[in-house]
Amino acid sequence: MATGTVKWFNKNKGFGFIITDGERDIFVHFSSIKGKGYRVLEQGDEVIFDLVQTPKGPQAFNVKKAGTNGNGADETPDAPSN
Repeated sequence: MATGTVKWFNKNKGFGFIITDGERDIFVHFSSIKGKGYRVLEQGDEVIFDLVQTPKGPQAFNVKKAGTNGNGADETPDAPSN
């Protein structure tokens, strides 16, 4: 799995780019975002993904926001409140 930060994402067109530590732009399509419902990323989101080299260049698959279970929910349970 690779990690990166969303550089930009156009929710109307359904695609954008993730930037990695190596400063590479990685294409991401909404269909590659894990989760239920309307799948969108926001600029600055930290993400983890599978990096695949396609004929058109590097592309992210199985994208999910870091620290989530893929459904947009935080993986860590809430602390009990008193």
